[in-house]
Amino acid sequence: MAFAASLGIAVLGTILSLILRQSPAMTLIQVVLDAIEVWIFIAAAARRQHDLGKSAWQILLWLVPIVGVVFLAWWFARPGAPGTNRYGPQPSA
Repeated sequence: MAFAASLGIAVLGTILSLILRQSPAMTLIQVVLDAIEVWIFIAAAARRQHDLGKSAWQILLWLVPIVGVVFLAWWFARPGAPGTNRYGPQPSA
């Protein structure tokens, strides 16, 4: 769901940029759309961290160049914690 929403926003931004070109309105629209995409990413990443039984604060590792990105990609690719954790039941159950 988060991927579809992010993709939709990216497509909308591309279409608007083709229509409005380099106008000041387009710059504002692009900033708003980018902020929405970042919000969607943070929400999806927090849910994934909770699925693993970890705190969403660990998403801040993304800010560490190279190492943080590799570490989080490894975490996101792992299977979730089996059973129920402190954040709720396993989503695939």
